[in-house]
Amino acid sequence: MTEKPLLQNKYLLFTVGAIGTFMATLDGSILNVALPTISNDFAVSIDKIVWI
Repeated sequence: MTEKPLLQNKYLLFTVGAIGTFMATLDGSILNVALPTISNDFAVSIDKIVWI
């Protein structure tokens, strides 16, 4: 089995890490925007809905 060059593996590792960080930030932002609507729909106070 042929190994990939070390530089290519570093770029792949960086890309996967960057995408993971971006997705975590995006998910947090989406949840923060949606929390008021979710709390109104379920008739729950915002301090209890934060546990989602």
